[in-house]
Amino acid sequence: QGEAQIRELAANASFEELWAFLPAQGQWLEIGCCERLTEAGNYVGVEAYVLELMARNPELAVYHVHPHTRFQKENYTAAKRRQKVLEEALPSQPDLEAVLSLTPAFRRLQSRGKLAWRIVSRHGVTEYGLQPGDTPLPEDPDLRPFAFSRLSPEELENASEGPEADRALIAQACADLSRPPFRVTFRPW
Repeated sequence: QGEAQIRELAANASFEELWAFLPAQGQWLEIGCCERLTEAGNYVGVEAYVLELMARNPELAVYHVHPHTRFQKENYTAAKRRQKVLEEALPSQPDLEAVLSLTPAFRRLQSRGKLAWRIVSRHGVTEYGLQPGDTPLPEDPDLRPFAFSRLSPEELENASEGPEADRALIAQACADLSRPPFRVTFRPW
């Protein structure tokens, strides 16, 4: 039900917003702060009390919205426009930087806990993060795959169109990004 409400918000949001879902209580809390658009894109900070939430809750899911893209230019081809729309479902480099920043704290506070990271977009829910288990966190992971598009305009020029084709392209991009130490999965609406 909360994901459905966030989906509605994603349809009209101007920038990213951030929530925590506490499954044990069935409770949603806004944990984002300072949300705004910048020349570089969206900015959203995390409230300091997120560490208190982690200390008190062995299971936690962090959600954020990827709103409809504003990164469209007049001179984009149809394939480039489609690329930007489909990328709404994919985690960005800053998304993974947040994972790498907050996951160690969560693991210290909840050694057997479960922490999930999810994006809600018009396409569905994308879950991303580190591979499950007790694997050590990488010291200097390669985030370049998250900084550049996993879907090229050339690839999209020859791809089928429509919702089913879009979902398949997003799922394939997630599979491509899902390499140790990261995992990325997609659940369409």
